Amino acid sequence: MHGSYLRFFLMVGTSTVIMYGLMYLNTYSLDHVAWSETRLYMACLMGAVMALVMLAFMRHMYNNRTANLAIAATSVAVLLGSPTRSSARSGRRSRP
Repeated sequence: MHGSYLRFFLMVGTSTVIMYGLMYLNTYSLDHVAWSETRLYMACLMGAVMALVMLAFMRHMYNNRTANLAIAATSVAVLLGSPTRSSARSGRRSRP
């Protein structure tokens, strides 16, 4: 793997882990901090979007078209395949 792509994945991975941790800043107290699958999904979604944005803004740094397409396809797959909770997917109706 080319060094710049290794750095790219390290940046996205590190930022995703940091974003997961930052989502706990809005907890009331330490005893409210617990494993959250939803927060993990959201951190992965943010990491996928960040990968797309980074590729778009730094195209000149990443010249391998095949690797770029693989990163973009993986990011889109994460975005489309993420099991986020919403009323539309769960079949629930919102109250009027």
